[in-house]
Amino acid sequence: MEKQKVSTKKRMAISEITGLLRDFADGLDKGRLTLEQDGDILDLTIPADVEAKISGQRKEEKEKFSLELSWKQADESPSIQINPEDQIDENKKEGAGEDGTGEKEVGEESLTDTFTP
Repeated sequence: MEKQKVSTKKRMAISEITGLLRDFADGLDKGRLTLEQDGDILDLTIPADVEAKISGQRKEEKEKFSLELSWKQADESPSIQINPEDQIDENKKEGAGEDGTGEKEVGEESLTDTFTP
């Protein structure tokens, strides 16, 4: 995936910043932020949990506040757990026939249990 970035640093009125922060909070609540700058659009999908870094600093006559959120996109693949055969209690095998193969006799037909991810 190619890198996309929008960024700005400029002097702004507090009322303009609070408006941006309100839009930002609304976007967080919805799980989606869209950033646009000079025709470049960056859509961000935000998961329920993110890493937050908040800091404040005063040095001489300069003060600073910073908020940084970061996250990785979740893997949409379903997880799977594999247990070695010797760790499975024979009495707890679901869907296994008497011989432990996963096949059950039903009348004259045979059904095989299958795993679908």
